[in-house]
Amino acid sequence: MAQHLHKLRAIAGRTTIRIVADIDTGYGNAINVIHAIGEFERAGASAVVIEDRTFPKVTCLAADGRQQLLRIEEFQGKIEAALATRRNSNCPVIARTEALIPRLGEAEALDRAQA
Repeated sequence: MAQHLHKLRAIAGRTTIRIVADIDTGYGNAINVIHAIGEFERAGASAVVIEDRTFPKVTCLAADGRQQLLRIEEFQGKIEAALATRRNSNCPVIARTEALIPRLGEAEALDRAQA
């Protein structure tokens, strides 16, 4: 997270373009998400993207890497924490499901997106 924040600050300090920050899994549970949202807003993010994988994340490009997703209810809690934490209600929180990567199917991806 520190490296991402460092780069975000460097970019945000040199542009007026709105920046969408991908915060991966939110760096842990809902408590970590609360911390991350504040840090990314202060660093200059205009929006954040968070995904439903477990933490720590293993890239889908890693051979034999685990591709576990959170329970839907746990991910909902992380999104609710992110929304409640924002200082600026104009900072969207974009929830992303990774259900297609471990081949859970379109129905599962749509169920997760709807939730």
